[in-house]
Amino acid sequence: MRRYQILLSCLLLAGCHGYKFKEGETLEKQSRPLQAAASYESFAVNRPDDPNAAEAFYRAARLYAGLGLCARSAPLYERLLRHYPDFGEREKAERGLFICPDYFPLDRAKNWKYGDSETGGRNATQLYTVTGRGKGWMKAEVVVYAGETLVQKEERRYELAETDLYEKKTAGATLLLSYPVEAGRKWVTEEAGSRLLMRVDRTGLKVTVRGGDFANCVRLQRYIAGMTSWVYEYYAPGVGRVLTSVAGEDFENRVTELVSYEQEKD
Repeated sequence: MRRYQILLSCLLLAGCHGYKFKEGETLEKQSRPLQAAASYESFAVNRPDDPNAAEAFYRAARLYAGLGLCARSAPLYERLLRHYPDFGEREKAERGLFICPDYFPLDRAKNWKYGDSETGGRNATQLYTVTGRGKGWMKAEVVVYAGETLVQKEERRYELAETDLYEKKTAGATLLLSYPVEAGRKWVTEEAGSRLLMRVDRTGLKVTVRGGDFANCVRLQRYIAGMTSWVYEYYAPGVGRVLTSVAGEDFENRVTELVSYEQEKD
């Protein structure tokens, strides 16, 4: 009788862990990423030989990273890369391990729409539409409108060189982000012939714009030597830039903000 009870408990436990993958999918569809990640992780850790284990490790790690929980995502990415060499999304997993949180999703972004903060886009609009991508790079068409009048249209390329993200235009390249993105990190770059001093001013911020509420945002300061004001750019994990403002010693005024965005489905 005791052996039967032990066997039954094992079977029930295995079934419970097996259910966790489906549970993760359901929770993810319900926009409950933390709970979904926990379910995927439970499934993968307890059933490492299951055909879906590698996918579960990947989904759990990606979701944790999207929430800025890099200490929880990194061990899962490492385990995935170490034990599942044939996993189809290996390149994304490698990138996820070193770029966390991912403040500019090259591999998933489709489009961003920005509007002036005063009117939400009635006065001015910027549209970024992804037109191509490859390993570590992405192209986007950028269109700017003043009201309904087309002001500018150009193509930009975003490229990841090791842990540095560059924006490349006809006029040159600007180092947008240098990972790891930690408070106090500084670098020097150029834009339109001007020397820019870049600094990670703050991390862990919550930002609310017309496009939604975003947690764990980072604020970058773009500063030209000798100027009395500067630009702040706010980036959200898994989304990209969500807000731009102009600031000085005792003020900060919103200029443009994210109105909507779209990403590729996994």
